[in-house]
Amino acid sequence: MLDTVFIREIIKEANGDGSRTYRIQFSQSLFAAHHDISRANIVNAVKEHGRVKVALCVAATMRHLSKGRINLDAKAMLWANEVLNAWHDDNPGRRERALVNMEAHPTKLEPAARPLINLTWTN
Repeated sequence: MLDTVFIREIIKEANGDGSRTYRIQFSQSLFAAHHDISRANIVNAVKEHGRVKVALCVAATMRHLSKGRINLDAKAMLWANEVLNAWHDDNPGRRERALVNMEAHPTKLEPAARPLINLTWTN
C-alpha cells in the first residue's frame, strides 16, 4: 500500500487544479523528468524533478513493460498500479509521454527504482 502522504502529493501535484493550462504545464515537466530518468539515474532525477514526477514516469513504464510480457516483481507492479490510480488523467497521450526509454535493457528500471518504491510503500 502506498504511503498516504505520497498519495496526497500525487493528487495535489499531478492533478493540480484541473485546468487545461496546468495539465499542459505538468505534461511538459513530466516529459523533462522522463528524459532525465532515461539518461541518468533515478536518485538524481528525484532531486531535480521531485518524487511525484519520477514515480509517475517509472510507474507508467512498468505498466507498459508488463503489457509487453516482461516479468517484473509483484510488489513493484502493485506500486505502479497504485501510483497510476492516484493520477486522475484520462488522456493516454500524456501517460505515453511519461514512458522512460531505458537504453540498456527495460528490466534495469525496476532495480534502479527500488529505493523509490521502498520509500513510498508501507506494509
